[in-house]
Amino acid sequence: MLAQSLASLNGCIAYTERAGKQKHIVLVGTASDRAAVAALWQWLVRRIEWLSATHGEGHDRPWHEAFRVGAVVTITERLRAGQQQTTAALETTALVQVRAGLARRQQRVAEYTRRNLNLKAGRGVRVDPEAYQQGRAAGGDVVLPK
Repeated sequence: MLAQSLASLNGCIAYTERAGKQKHIVLVGTASDRAAVAALWQWLVRRIEWLSATHGEGHDRPWHEAFRVGAVVTITERLRAGQQQTTAALETTALVQVRAGLARRQQRVAEYTRRNLNLKAGRGVRVDPEAYQQGRAAGGDVVLPK
């Protein structure tokens, strides 16, 4: 869920692929956008795992998974809000049209994916509602890069 959220925020598409017994996350997008997703992924995974460990000592794996999903939802909302503020500010000062450029990049990624990959919708996730809400609240405490 984190990979898909970060991919979406950065004009990419993320999906999982099996190679033998291992599952890998694959990113489709420009090299710079994929690099941004990878950097954010590495930075945020550690913080979300730390939050889960410190808030959920003694809880089982499903609790921790629900907590992390909640944290990801809140972090994604915060990143999206920051992105929208930055884009709006750039629209008044930038020499190029930011939204149009981003939309064209996302359209090219979507076209490539549609033509070359046979992706299907992911499955829904059921989580412990209490752990999810605790994760949502904790996601607000993560210091995000500016």
